[in-house]
Amino acid sequence: MNILKLKRENVNEELEKDMTPKLIKEVGLRFPTEKSIQRSSYGLFECQYCGRQWETIIYRVKSGQTKSCGCVQKVKCALLGKSFKTHGLSNHRLYKTWCDMKSRCYNINNKDYAHYGGRGIIVCTEWKTSFQTFYDWALSSGYESHLSIDRIDVDAHYNPNNCRWSTQYSQTQNTRDIKSNNTSGYRGVTFNKRNKKWISCIVVSKVRVYLGTFDTALEAAKAYEIYVRLNNLGHNFTPALTKDEIEEINKQKEGKC
Repeated sequence: MNILKLKRENVNEELEKDMTPKLIKEVGLRFPTEKSIQRSSYGLFECQYCGRQWETIIYRVKSGQTKSCGCVQKVKCALLGKSFKTHGLSNHRLYKTWCDMKSRCYNINNKDYAHYGGRGIIVCTEWKTSFQTFYDWALSSGYESHLSIDRIDVDAHYNPNNCRWSTQYSQTQNTRDIKSNNTSGYRGVTFNKRNKKWISCIVVSKVRVYLGTFDTALEAAKAYEIYVRLNNLGHNFTPALTKDEIEEINKQKEGKC
């Protein structure tokens, strides 16, 4: 297909067809950038839109991150009367973060899709449509090369108000899963059969912190949530506090009580 001959009114329809680049041959392993610590498998591909041959990472094509040699966006913008600007950051670590984030939410072939897009998690419009916007947010929000993007509320979407940069360890504390042997229904709360009480504990910096023993699971869960909120921890918790109780906690944090 010659994309230069597409009619203006048909450009979106035609460019959305499955035109996965054709792998001609594998060309071996190499480091994507000078700072990369892991090599990637590269292949020689033929662009199904313009016929150009170029080399790129095989995984990016298979996962749907790379759909052409770069010609599509340029021609699409030209046909639709839009300007095309390159950010020159395609080899930056943040660009891979951006691509992976979108793939988890929109590519059904992504191995993690079921935990993201499959649960209805999406990427906000300003980030989905513009890497530059995502890049600017990252640099102004504490991004460092050893950190990864983390959603504060694991059931909410990727957007500036729900994302932060965290270490891998911090992210393990911010999961939505409750262990299968947890009968309380609350994160960090277990039942002690000996004294028939509910125990609340939390792990902070690999140290187990005992928060107390309670008559009900709800009371234990509240103790867990209060500790997380007062200490500004990145841990996820099962909501247990009422709106008034949360406001009281916020006042304590502000030193008004």
